[in-house]
Amino acid sequence: MQGFDYSQSGLYFVTICAQGHESMFGRVFNGTVVLEPGGLAVRDVWLNRNSRFPCAVFLDYVVMPNHFHGIISKC
Repeated sequence: MQGFDYSQSGLYFVTICAQGHESMFGRVFNGTVVLEPGGLAVRDVWLNRNSRFPCAVFLDYVVMPNHFHGIISKC
């Protein structure tokens, strides 16, 4: 949000969309998202990020076929 001070403590909801909203992270199979290499990479970065950002707590997340949602708590 333009003009917002993101250095403030609080919870931040993050969404990242694939270019052109292409399903490059996974596919839906029998009602379940099955991650492909791009989605596995997104998941792995989220799960292994704490050492790079010591003042952030990475909470819940979900990788969808063409986008990613995550919640970050800024200390």
